[in-house]
Amino acid sequence: MRILVGWDDPGQAETIELCLHVDDGEVVVHTDAAEFEAAALGGGFDIILWALNFPSPDEAFALFERMCAAQPELLVIGAWHPGEVVHLARFISAGLHCMRRAASRAA
Repeated sequence: MRILVGWDDPGQAETIELCLHVDDGEVVVHTDAAEFEAAALGGGFDIILWALNFPSPDEAFALFERMCAAQPELLVIGAWHPGEVVHLARFISAGLHCMRRAASRAA
């Protein structure tokens, strides 16, 4: 299975990559918005795991629409921070699968 991850926090992205590298799967993690978008639109992945505020809250839905248009059968799982749930309705209506991100423990 090939998993593409687009994440806004490099430290969390590294942890996610370590957790997802199991068996023979391939995990590609991007914290750079342009690289993530190119990979997401380029195809070849089974699943995309994506922080819904990446590259920015304002740009995220347009990127989601481009991903869906490029690969309508692709499973996209979105994660959000607590308090961002109000932004999810349009993503869910467009077919997004969701998970809530854990609250940051950094002070």
